[in-house]
Amino acid sequence: MQKIILSIGFLLFVTYLFGQKELIADAGPDKAVCVGLWEMDTIQIGGNPTAEGGDGAYKYSWETVNKISPTSDITYFASNYLNDTTLSNPKVIQRPTGMELVFYLTVRDSSGNTSRDNVRVIFSQLKYNIGGPVSFVTSTDSVQLNSEELIRSNLPLDSVAWFPISSLSAPYNTQTWAKPTTSMIYNVYIQDTAGCSGVSTGGWKVEYLTKNNEEKIETTPFVYYNSVQRCFQIGGDSYNIQMRLTLHDLAGRKIFDEKLGSNIVSFDTEETLIIYLIRNIHGTYISSGQVLIK
Repeated sequence: MQKIILSIGFLLFVTYLFGQKELIADAGPDKAVCVGLWEMDTIQIGGNPTAEGGDGAYKYSWETVNKISPTSDITYFASNYLNDTTLSNPKVIQRPTGMELVFYLTVRDSSGNTSRDNVRVIFSQLKYNIGGPVSFVTSTDSVQLNSEELIRSNLPLDSVAWFPISSLSAPYNTQTWAKPTTSMIYNVYIQDTAGCSGVSTGGWKVEYLTKNNEEKIETTPFVYYNSVQRCFQIGGDSYNIQMRLTLHDLAGRKIFDEKLGSNIVSFDTEETLIIYLIRNIHGTYISSGQVLIK
């Protein structure tokens, strides 16, 4: 009888020993999260389920170590980024200064067995250039627009759309040529591979220039350079309206931008050719052109 009892006990032990499944931790698939200027999408990490096998009664521990820079003494841990480091599926509630974090998961069962896994979280933050570029074209010119000058993502792009699409050679490419017949402001929409999207805010200003000032009608204000008094003057019958004058050098750098109190602008320069823009005080385009300084 004793032998039978021992045999049954040994059989149960063997069944338990070989029938028990291995403890497996699953930190879940790598994820990407969209990050705004002041807010961030909320995501959860971990598997479905995060642990299986073993003896059950799982305990979870999430870890990460992140320094602001290799030489910095400031270190952040998982508790700085997760709402609870002991949950099976914690939420990511804070972004790092860098582009990504790797969270390391350790699962322990009631028998002390452990299993480990990790998950990579990429933080996609779109960066906006508030003050967009300014380019100048004539009837025979075109200018190449590049979306990265207006808005950028640290992930590859999935789609791009420039607008308005008129006068653009490839409005759905990151780079496109613009050949407008009037002054235009172009913006661009992008979406990256994480599904994060945004629209540029500053706009790419393409100013259309007439061939020369003599082609302007008399009522349209224009700019010429008075070499005797070494100043710029506003010509045309409408020079006395309230206007704002902006001067650019040939590289597109802004060198003067003021509201006009008279038709004389005392501004000396070493440049040989200046590009001017005239707007009213509300910013509406009036005229533009080139000034040859002799």
